Amino acid sequence: MRRLPLLLTLSGCLLPLEATNPLDVNNPETKGILPGFTLRWYDAEVHLEWDLVELDDVAGYNVYRRVGEDGSLEFEETTGYPPWQDYTPGRTGLNRMGYAMTVLGGSDSESLRTEERSVTTLIDPLDDTDVGDWEGGSFNEGEMVVSSATGTANWAASTRIEWSTFLFEARIDGFVAEDGGDRAIMLFFRGQSADFDDCYVASLLEDGTVQLSRRTEGEWITLDSVETGSSPFDSNTFGVVAANENLGVLLNGAMILQTEDSSYPSGYVGVGAQNGMHARVKSISVFSPQ
Repeated sequence: MRRLPLLLTLSGCLLPLEATNPLDVNNPETKGILPGFTLRWYDAEVHLEWDLVELDDVAGYNVYRRVGEDGSLEFEETTGYPPWQDYTPGRTGLNRMGYAMTVLGGSDSESLRTEERSVTTLIDPLDDTDVGDWEGGSFNEGEMVVSSATGTANWAASTRIEWSTFLFEARIDGFVAEDGGDRAIMLFFRGQSADFDDCYVASLLEDGTVQLSRRTEGEWITLDSVETGSSPFDSNTFGVVAANENLGVLLNGAMILQTEDSSYPSGYVGVGAQNGMHARVKSISVFSPQ
């Protein structure tokens, strides 16, 4: 059986291994580290992915995690196939976490550890606590309801987010309380104040249109829009991503709209509804790779 090629030393000297092997430190592309290790955020979970190593003696992949700025990188678990894994941060409020991985070989030997990937998250349980400091919504049994009357828009605003790059997502069930037109659920972001007179807004309208707008002194300016087959009356995971001037809208995990605008670099985030629509918000998360 072929042994997993790992770091081998003899009297402090590194033994050369096959440079074509992905776990050989002499490999010019991988440097002996698990290839393809990436991290992303979706639906309030940290999602890790990596490339499978096609060697006979691979016993699995070790995941290491760091919680908090002062925490240490600790062993989390050994995983195998498929080459991805999801982790719930496990702590509400503002958190910074780091992840790294190794390849596990025979006799519990390990490859070199990957570079640590760090993320910052704001997870809000949406109960009656002050986590996230949401204002403008009503709380009941782990949900936040944002109500609107016909002809008006309403929102719940969180604390100011100073990150220039982030993903803001909410699980929302929309329902109608009053008759009206152009009913929608909305995500506000990069608000210059908690009243969102100057901000960006992503809206899912009742005809299935997703629209990204900029508000300037309370005036609405459409930046882009796209037709979808979705409805704000269904349960949706609605999200926005911002990376400097690059803005995007996600619906149920798919990026459906992208544009550029540099008017507002950071600011408040919020969840809203308009024209008789009520938004029952199940969860909210904000993620930053910074």
